[in-house]
Amino acid sequence: MGGVSGREIAVSDTLGTRWQLISLPVIPSCPYVIPYLFWYYGSYVVKNTLEVGKGYFKKLDDSVLTFEGIPLTIDTIPLIPGWNLIGSLSRPVPTSTISLIPPTLHASRFFGYSGSGYQVAGTIQPTHGYWFKVDNYGSLVLKDTGSFHKSTADATSFENAASLKIVDAANRSSTLYFGRGSELPSDPLQFELPPIPPEG
Repeated sequence: MGGVSGREIAVSDTLGTRWQLISLPVIPSCPYVIPYLFWYYGSYVVKNTLEVGKGYFKKLDDSVLTFEGIPLTIDTIPLIPGWNLIGSLSRPVPTSTISLIPPTLHASRFFGYSGSGYQVAGTIQPTHGYWFKVDNYGSLVLKDTGSFHKSTADATSFENAASLKIVDAANRSSTLYFGRGSELPSDPLQFELPPIPPEG
């Protein structure tokens, strides 16, 4: 269930082309019909209409996405056990401010997607979609607090581990963490990546 506030706005961002994770960050006046959206519910499900609260894989030809509608300031998103693709609000939301219902849910980090693959997300950005894994049924609450404080994606989880940063010819980078057991997080969910994008 989403919360709305104020008059219509336009929310726009540049995501890139090919496979991207997208979401609807506003309450639209009419449905946004975009063929061949891939939502996830235990496996990929093809959809043609964007829904608030859900994230989708979409192969984009145009890197710029723009959505118009009433600002979305709060959203309670249902979660199922396993990986979930969630949506965004009209403004950035630090992941540190996100609430879980019940708060005892065992959860992963949030993952965004770009041309270089999956990346841990410290902020839920408008128009983007994100992966999130939980161990049971519940809900996630996104809320626009009216003030934005940048959240770091991985401030403490691997602070005691050694790391190796790998950069390819296109300047895309990824960091590999390693060490002894006591130097790494004990939670196995901290090491699990989301499902791969759809084929094609």
